[in-house]
Amino acid sequence: ECREKMALKMVEDRGQFMHNSETLPLASRSNPSPKKPAKASFARTSGLCLIIPSGCSPPPNANGLRDKQELTRENERLRTQIESAQQETKRLRAELDAIQQERRQQEARRRQFDDRPRAQLSSPLIFSDSNKLVEVQITNILVGREAVTAGKYYENQLLDLRQQGKTIIYFEVHITNKTFPEEMSISHYGFSLIDSSNNTYAAELTPDYIHGTIHLGRATSGGIAFAIYRDAVPSTLTYDTGLVQRDTGSKVYATLDGLNKLEVFKK
Repeated sequence: ECREKMALKMVEDRGQFMHNSETLPLASRSNPSPKKPAKASFARTSGLCLIIPSGCSPPPNANGLRDKQELTRENERLRTQIESAQQETKRLRAELDAIQQERRQQEARRRQFDDRPRAQLSSPLIFSDSNKLVEVQITNILVGREAVTAGKYYENQLLDLRQQGKTIIYFEVHITNKTFPEEMSISHYGFSLIDSSNNTYAAELTPDYIHGTIHLGRATSGGIAFAIYRDAVPSTLTYDTGLVQRDTGSKVYATLDGLNKLEVFKK
């Protein structure tokens, strides 16, 4: 309708222009009055000036409509991605909460293992090497905070171990030179511990660590300790006497098996 009005207006104006050209005096043609023309919009095409009435809008821009549709589709795609990311975030948060809850439960179980009262040894644990050169007695076992309370280990050291997922196992030991005719050197470094997972641990330094030298028939006492994983169970305690057999040249060890069967280490 708008285009029809435009065309009709163009024809009418052109006809009026031709009529005025024929009827106006020559002076009027050459010197028209300086009257301001009415506001109008102009569009040039093929050298012809078309007058577009101000009340008539131009045809819609097809490119603009397509851009708007593409923008709408892009917004929908982004909205879908955001919703998917939010759902994934919720899922991951739920998994993290479950993992943290499990860790808290494990920590509670481990603290219970560390801090609960322990059964005391009813009698010393005694073991020796195959040649009966030395005899080792375990007279007391302390786990975790018990060792701190008894003054056998330091609080800050135990806290450091807990951050590593470990605890302290303390043994009070008594070593006797049974048959070795010479002076025998004793050191806590000669002890090692194996857990039920076959991990081996070296002895830690304690305030009363065992050390010194003993002659035939003499004995010495002291402490040894091991920083083991809190979910591990001690299995075997071994003492390297520092001696070797003359006929074979092999080292002499004293070994105590079956620690995992002791009541003190039961979970």
